[in-house]
Amino acid sequence: MPQRGRRRRGAGRTLPSVSPAPPRLLLALDCDGTLLDPEGHIRPGVRDAVREAAARGALVTLATGRRLGAARHYAETLGLRTPLVLHDGAAVQDPLTGALAYQDPLPPALVVRLVGVILAHGLHPVACRLTADPSGDTLHVLAESERDPLMGAYLAARRPVARGDRAALERAAPVVRLSGMGPEAAARGFTAHVEARLEALGCTVRLNAPLAYATLPFHMAQVTNGGCTKALAVAALAARHGLTLADCVAVGDGENDLELLREVGAAGGTGLAMGQAPAAVRAAAGHTVAGNDADGVAEAVARFVLPRL
Repeated sequence: MPQRGRRRRGAGRTLPSVSPAPPRLLLALDCDGTLLDPEGHIRPGVRDAVREAAARGALVTLATGRRLGAARHYAETLGLRTPLVLHDGAAVQDPLTGALAYQDPLPPALVVRLVGVILAHGLHPVACRLTADPSGDTLHVLAESERDPLMGAYLAARRPVARGDRAALERAAPVVRLSGMGPEAAARGFTAHVEARLEALGCTVRLNAPLAYATLPFHMAQVTNGGCTKALAVAALAARHGLTLADCVAVGDGENDLELLREVGAAGGTGLAMGQAPAAVRAAAGHTVAGNDADGVAEAVARFVLPRL
């Protein structure tokens, strides 16, 4: 389960509503394990179903832990222009321009404190500094991190990356996510350290194992602002278009989808868990569809979206 501390005041900023004729429904789709099949691809049946939902008037967004650069390709494949919910709800950005609709960054003092803890656990600190431009964010790392061949390969496949000393990394702002990357034991140790101090730190921590289709065996302990969830970001996006969570259909499969599925259902919307999701996720959702190996998102669209349009 993700762990979180006290919500910090002033976290989360939204822009005013911009749509004079709001759509009737917002479809929010997780990426890994939901939109993507076990090999990391969007299957044709899923692609066509999502495109049909959008063509018939649904506002479709991706609600993912990915950065803008890592989510943009999937938005393009689906033909989406709706702002995307990124970094597990820490940001909402336009998929083409990077324009910010919502952000929930970490306090700079907390970044400084946690960089020291990450280094003490023998991990590589990676700070995602949010930018309101097409790149979406910049990864800030220590120049010495690339001495690790795995870290060098990880950074070579990503851009933009700012390499510098510890002081430069700690000055990066606004940071929407701070990660400690490295071996599993070290990542678990850092996660346990933060979990034991959640109230004092006021943050959320999540330990992510490598995806089955990832090329690097890093574990990643990710820290976001306290109380940061996909649910808050989706609600902010919905409000900009005259909608509420009651007007949402949300589909997910992981622990980072729990709050979104639960809160959408509690508000009167529809929360859907993928067939392969853990029991806790399926319990949080009102319904379950087929797994991501059997076009579960296409089923979700056919059963719960198109009838409402």
